[in-house]
Amino acid sequence: MLLVGARLLPWLLERVAGADSRELFTFAVVAAAIGIGFGAAELHRQRRRQEQRRVRTLWWVNPTTVTARLWSCTRFKMLSASGFKG
Repeated sequence: MLLVGARLLPWLLERVAGADSRELFTFAVVAAAIGIGFGAAELHRQRRRQEQRRVRTLWWVNPTTVTARLWSCTRFKMLSASGFKG
């Protein structure tokens, strides 16, 4: 990432600027910005999926979560047995 941001991108933009075309340079800058934004969004999406997978697989390890789930199940059974339809 640092290599691309510090070395490759400025080199590429200098090469494009050497073509003496404002439109081409503007297009290169916009394309780089969109590409960087898309890459950052995809990286965030992948990390979020990993975190969600980790949380889903480890929910049963956390005693607070297990207690809360058991309590809610027991409470639901008690309320439904009493005829509560809240």
